[in-house]
This record gives sequence, C-alpha cells and structure tokens, in this order.
Amino acid sequence: MSKNVDYTLADAAALITSINENEAALTAKGMGAEKKTAVTDAYEAAKQKNIYQLKAVKLVNEKTVEQDIAYGVLNQSISKIQNAAKSAFGADKALLKKFRVGDNHPRPVKTLITWGGYFQGLLLEHDDDLIGNGLVAEDIPAYSTSYQNLLGADSTQESAKHNQISATTARDAAVKVLTEEVRKFRNFIKSAFADNKEMQQKFKAIPKGRSGAGGDDTPPPAG
Repeated sequence: MSKNVDYTLADAAALITSINENEAALTAKGMGAEKKTAVTDAYEAAKQKNIYQLKAVKLVNEKTVEQDIAYGVLNQSISKIQNAAKSAFGADKALLKKFRVGDNHPRPVKTLITWGGYFQGLLLEHDDDLIGNGLVAEDIPAYSTSYQNLLGADSTQESAKHNQISATTARDAAVKVLTEEVRKFRNFIKSAFADNKEMQQKFKAIPKGRSGAGGDDTPPPAG
C-alpha cells in the first residue's frame, strides 16, 4: 500500500506542477479556481496524513524495540529466580515444579507478563529461601522493576500500534479523495483539450516507478 501512496502523491505533485505551468491556458478553457484548489487541497491533506502515518510506523518500531529489551530483562530475571530455587530446594520436585523449573519460557509477551506476575508472588512467598542461594536482597525490588517495565513497555507499544492503525486509516481515506480529484481533473483535460494531444500529454499520469520507496503499513503482531 505504501508504494501506491508514494506513487499517488508523486503523480498528484506532477499534475499540480503542470497546472501551474499551464494555468492561463486552463483558465481560458474554463478552469475555475475551485477546480485547482480541489486538487491542491486534497494533495496537501494526503501528504500531511502520510507524514503522520510514517511517524506512527516509526514510533511502533521504536516501542517494539523497547518492549523487546524489557522482555529480555524480565526473562533473565525469571531464569535467575529459577536457578536460585534449584539451589535452595535441591531435588524437591514439588517446589521445583512450582518454580516451573524445566519449563520453556513463553515467547509471547503477554504470556511472559503472566509469568512475571506469578513469579513476583513466588518471590514474596519464598524470599527468605532464595536470598543467599543466588539472590541478594536487592534482587527482590529489581525483579519488581523489571516486571513493571515490561508492563509499561507493552502498554506503550500497544497504544502505538492502535495509533498507527488510526493514522493508516486516515491516510488511506485522504489518498482516496486525492485519487478522485486527480481523476476528475484529468477528465477535464480530456474534455477541454480533446483536439490537443500535446496538452493532454502534459497532464498524463507519471510512469510507475517514479515515486519513492514505500515503508511498511503493517503493525507488529500482538505480543
């Protein structure tokens, strides 16, 4: 979709340039100010909405990186607790199972957050057992911080994704309006200059491939 947007904007910009360069001839054929304004206003609106959408994509990418970092920190913290549990409880299978020793850590962020809350409860229950078996007192509040950091990073990333979806919808609507205004203006050219191939050529759509490279509209999957 982004490449199509880039092309539509580039094509509209070329059309506006042709309008400005041939304004006298167009006015002589009945082009009112409102006809030109309809194209230029639609172009500016679509261009601005596209800028907002690109910024929204960039923000999602940034917040996803932050989420990934917070995920890694909490994941390591859980592993540290599990290692301390193995040291503290030895071969007590029931307690090791309680600490999910041997279980694969979940990859989805939302599931690790669930684990994070569960292990926070275990820390409160078994802090005396774990401190001195691989944990120190400072590890308890540090774990809570890592858990809260992932909660915050996930919430921020989700908000950024919702904003990107809204920005993409608004941009696509503006591009649809621009596409229609460009089509209507070119139909005016075909009618007003039906016997003037040279003038028609000046207002033809630009070749595909002359627009800039597009980005990615798709937000990352939910964590």
